[in-house]
Amino acid sequence: MQVHSGIALPRPAPPRGVHAQPRATRLRASEFGTWFEAPCAYGCVRLCVDLSGESAHHAAEAALALARAEPLLAALDDWIGVDLAWRWVGAPPPSAPGVMAAVRWRGPGAECGLTAPWALLRALPAPEAALAERLDWPLVPALITLAQLWLGLDELAAVESGGAVLLPASLQPPWVGWLRATEEGAGGVAIDLSTPWRPRLAGQAALAADAPADPDRIACELRLDLPLGVSGLRLAGWRREGDAGELVHLSAAGLRATLWRCASPRHAAHAIAAGTLMPWGDGWALAVETMAETPDGGAEPKD
Repeated sequence: MQVHSGIALPRPAPPRGVHAQPRATRLRASEFGTWFEAPCAYGCVRLCVDLSGESAHHAAEAALALARAEPLLAALDDWIGVDLAWRWVGAPPPSAPGVMAAVRWRGPGAECGLTAPWALLRALPAPEAALAERLDWPLVPALITLAQLWLGLDELAAVESGGAVLLPASLQPPWVGWLRATEEGAGGVAIDLSTPWRPRLAGQAALAADAPADPDRIACELRLDLPLGVSGLRLAGWRREGDAGELVHLSAAGLRATLWRCASPRHAAHAIAAGTLMPWGDGWALAVETMAETPDGGAEPKD
C-alpha cells in the first residue's frame, strides 16, 4: 500500500514516524485492531493495537491508537536499542509463516498483538522483567533437527525398511542439534542432545545449515517433531538464571524421528523414511521402520 511518508500523524505522545495514507487508498485494516509496521535489520516488526476493538478509519484515529500502545513502544525501543519508525498500514500485512514470532501484550490502555522475525528475537537478550511480565507467548509447533546429513544418491537409494542410518554428529560429543518453528526453512536455536529424550537449550548462538563439501551430495535432516508446541521464549533461545533450558520430556523408549530430504531448486522438501532412535556404538542411529512415498507417489527420485 502506498503512503505519504512526509505527513506525520498527530498524537498526544512524542511522534514515532507514523504517516497518513492517501485518501483514495484508505482501507480498514481488518474487522478488529489497527495495524502498524516498522522496518528493522531483520525484516519488519508488526503491531496490531486494540485486538478486540474496531480498526482505525483515518490517520487521526490511527495516531490515537498508537498512543495507547506508548508504554509498549517505549519498552520495545529500549529493548531493541533503536527507535522503531512505526507507520499505519490500512490492511493487515501479509502473513509470513515460519519466519515471524507472535506474542500478545496486555498493558494499560490497550491490548496488542506483536509479530517479529525470529532472527531478530534470537539476536536480542531476553526482555527485562517489566516488559516480560506483560508478554504472553503462545506455544508454537516446532521440530528439532537431530542431525544434518549430506548423502549421495547411492546412499539415499540404500535407505530401506529394516536398515539403519548412522548419525555422525551423535558420535562426537557434545551432540548439538537445533530447534526451530515447524514452518521455518532452516537453522534455529542450538540444542544440547546429550540425552536426546530430554533436549535442552545449549546456550549457543543460533545455528545455520553448513554447506556441503561435495556439491553433488544431497542435504537431508533427521527431524523430531514437537507437535504439541514449544514456548516462543524457547524458540527465541532465551533462558533465565538457574534455568536448565529443558524443552520437553520425551519417552526414552521408542523415540521416533523422520529422515527428510531438504528443499532444493529442483525438489520440494519431503520425508524419506521414519523410524526409532537406537544406540549405535558411542552414538545413535535411526532404525528405519517405514519408507515414505515421494510427493508424486513414486519411488525416491534418482535425479
